[in-house]
Amino acid sequence: MVSTVPIKAGTSVAFRAATADLAARTTDPARIASFTSAGFSLLGGGRPIIENGAVIGAVAVGGGTPEQDDEVLGPHCVRSDLHGADTGRM
Repeated sequence: MVSTVPIKAGTSVAFRAATADLAARTTDPARIASFTSAGFSLLGGGRPIIENGAVIGAVAVGGGTPEQDDEVLGPHCVRSDLHGADTGRM
């Protein structure tokens, strides 16, 4: 079984957007086919990590429905105002 989690994370980095938001904005069948055949995901559950306006990574989850996966992450799970010991970075 292929995990969609890395694909969700990569998609959210490439487009600087949550995968659920991309899915909501992508409704044309030809565009969906193009998007997914290029290796991107339109399943909820991926969000970019943005700090000081720059994408520095992504988080993604899987295992539930796309709606459940996106709910687990929630819009506030990735904060850009974390510094130092709060993030484990020094």
